Amino acid sequence: MQEGKGNGSGSVIDNNGNIVTNFHVVDRAQKLTVSFGGDKTYSATVVGGDPDTDLAVIRLDSPPPGLTVVSFGDSDKLTVGQKVLAIGNPFGLDRTLTTGVISGLQRPIRARNGRPIDAAIQTDASINPGNSGGPLLDKFGRMIGINSQILSPSGGGSVGVGFAIPANVAKRVIPQLIQFGEVRRPRIGASLPSIEDLKQRGYRVPVEAGLLVYQMQPGGSAERAGLKGVSADGGLGDIIVSAEGQKLNDLDDLYRLLDKKNIGETVNFDVYRAGKMVTVPVKLLGSPPSSSPKQQAPKRFEE
Repeated sequence: MQEGKGNGSGSVIDNNGNIVTNFHVVDRAQKLTVSFGGDKTYSATVVGGDPDTDLAVIRLDSPPPGLTVVSFGDSDKLTVGQKVLAIGNPFGLDRTLTTGVISGLQRPIRARNGRPIDAAIQTDASINPGNSGGPLLDKFGRMIGINSQILSPSGGGSVGVGFAIPANVAKRVIPQLIQFGEVRRPRIGASLPSIEDLKQRGYRVPVEAGLLVYQMQPGGSAERAGLKGVSADGGLGDIIVSAEGQKLNDLDDLYRLLDKKNIGETVNFDVYRAGKMVTVPVKLLGSPPSSSPKQQAPKRFEE
């Protein structure tokens, strides 16, 4: 895969020549070529990418006959100590196999855009630059993860701590990438600084934790649901405290909630408003028709 001659790994997931890999492997690539070993290469194009989960799908322009499709396993049934295998192209050494065990589960990691990727699989199977996007397999050859990151204090090779995106995350993402070229997630359509952040900046607020509805995007989920933002004279807006029994202390908590929801679903938010708690049902929409907020707010708080 080329764009200044970068390389990575991937897995064929169907007979149409679709290949799953990491988003960061193909991001901004101007030309993609795929090798299955040997001198012959095949051109490919990007079908879709999701920076939030660091997953992408590319497709061979002319798939060769006899492609070996990698089947998916169930990443929700993994156990620590389970044997795994990683296949990839570390340092350009194609078709390299390393073995190890699952050394941790439910590890929180972050995509390169800062979004949390929950429940990552930690493994001591050697993963190095070039392994990115390749499969993490169980002993039956089923893909239970997509190798994505390494923990490397030296900044170079593996120190026995690698992370893979769970296969069940990929199962949710891949169909949308193939159909739409992107993942269409529900959005609240509001700027939501955390109460903790506001307290650290010296603001006095009436609750210990939550997300302040600072401002809303016209036509977004928050505005249509009747949530109230900070008024023009500085009056306090709604504070979202929790939803479905899950506390929402920061945007990461909200991302985790929304990642399991679909556009069109309704979520009941527990909201502090004018001195009392109320429940506000919010129908989850996609990106609002206008992305321009009513006021200017720090981008990092937007969801």
